[in-house]
Amino acid sequence: MKIFNFFLFLSFWLLSAIGNAQITMTDQVYNPDVKNIENNPMKGLMPGYTGINSNFPYSTDHFYISLNTVFKELGTCDWTAFENEVKRIVGGGRHAIARFWIDYPGKPNAVPAFLLDNVGNKIAMRDGNTPDWNDETLILALENFIALFGAKYDGDPRILMIEAGLNGYWGEWHCYPETSWEMNQANKDRLIIAYNKAFKKTHIAVRHAGHPGTKELAKTVGYYDDSFCYQTLCTGGNWCFMYSLIQRGLTDNYKYHPMGGEIRPEVQSTLFDAWPNTVGEDITKSVTSSHMSFNKAFFLFKQQPTATQFANGLKMTKMMGYQFFIKSVQLTPFKSDSFKLNLNIQNRGVAPIYYNWQVEFSAINSAGQLLQNIGTADWNTNTIYPDAANYLKTFSGKLPSKDIYKILMRFKNPLDSYTSNARVLRFANEKQDIDIAGWLTLGTIDLISTVNIREDPGFQNYIRTFPNPASTILNIESNKNRIKEVSLYSISGLLLYNVKADALNIQIDIKSLNIKDMILVKVNTGQNISMHKAFLKH
Repeated sequence: MKIFNFFLFLSFWLLSAIGNAQITMTDQVYNPDVKNIENNPMKGLMPGYTGINSNFPYSTDHFYISLNTVFKELGTCDWTAFENEVKRIVGGGRHAIARFWIDYPGKPNAVPAFLLDNVGNKIAMRDGNTPDWNDETLILALENFIALFGAKYDGDPRILMIEAGLNGYWGEWHCYPETSWEMNQANKDRLIIAYNKAFKKTHIAVRHAGHPGTKELAKTVGYYDDSFCYQTLCTGGNWCFMYSLIQRGLTDNYKYHPMGGEIRPEVQSTLFDAWPNTVGEDITKSVTSSHMSFNKAFFLFKQQPTATQFANGLKMTKMMGYQFFIKSVQLTPFKSDSFKLNLNIQNRGVAPIYYNWQVEFSAINSAGQLLQNIGTADWNTNTIYPDAANYLKTFSGKLPSKDIYKILMRFKNPLDSYTSNARVLRFANEKQDIDIAGWLTLGTIDLISTVNIREDPGFQNYIRTFPNPASTILNIESNKNRIKEVSLYSISGLLLYNVKADALNIQIDIKSLNIKDMILVKVNTGQNISMHKAFLKH
């Protein structure tokens, strides 16, 4: 990780060096209701069941699948049924969320046949449907299945999240009202640990934060609230979703793992009749408190909702998950065939995107021709948090000839490799789709009138940062031009500190800022802008 951070830092430093032309950021226009933004991938309301009879938009879908359709023997799975469900969802351009179940009330049990029939493997049953959840043979078999599951699907970009499922009614980790039948804590933890070992890339979620035995284990997974807007905000115990997170000290867990679930079925039919809603718990508070990204709401899909229900459902969908806004942009010519881009991006939603999507750039020349994919960047998109901060990101691009170009960008959906129907991630910017559908226009770069634009390597020598490493005070000193502004950034591009000035020497109390490791120091003299590295010690 330290080596990775060093190269991330080095790349950022090199890409952020700016030449001797004075440039400014251009503010962009915010539009949270840009056309089709409700179709943004990996967020919003979803059906979760087949039999859709409405045109309510959704970009993610959930499916239940019985364990016995896949798990045939210890060490052996037939993934056909699972793969068919994933392909069904992805064929529509949507990401999949899956949950395996064994005991679904009203359906025959899904205990794999080899655990019921084979001598030596037979497990104990509570009744015709419910196994003994603490039977050691069953627990060993489930650990084996989870390992096989991860070996097959960990990191599959088609799958947004795996709900741990398996245990309890509907895979919700309870047997209410038969509470004495429930899996004990040690075995619950064994399943979570098995999932964590098997899935290093794909996110795993369990029903609530009280299910893992320790806080440290609870921090390793996301959660699904299957009583959303019904038992989300209450304070009566672990089944109150936010209460369980608060009790565990996990209110910031959403930064690292997704929050999903289902609106409680009893309130779905009337939840969207008014805004603010008058049935169930308040939608806005439930979404913003839990940082919910996606939720099942089958009522909106099984028949066409009324115009009011449709409009209010869209409000909820747009509120959920991430919402990216490019706040300001710098486009600077460099030489006669290339340019540099600096921009500030904000996440004005309630959650991150959870996966690091590649950033792709294109250009349109003066003849209106599209130059597809002039370069890509790794911006760690999953670490752009919903904190109203500006995240400084950079890119250097090369163009084929002297011309005037429009520069465009997008976050590339990995489902593009699987289907032409992949949902487009749209930014909350007025210029989204203005030139090319699915692309955000950032601005125009003029390489025709650019003359002798070059890096000024000597400028770096005019600015000195010391001591380096620093522990309490960081000094920035210029031996030529007066310093007008200093900004400190994390290696991921997050603005940590900014100060205006008019002096040759600046002192910054870094100890009071509680900054760790390496930072980038951006110095603006009004004549030049330069980036410097600083190492911090404690």
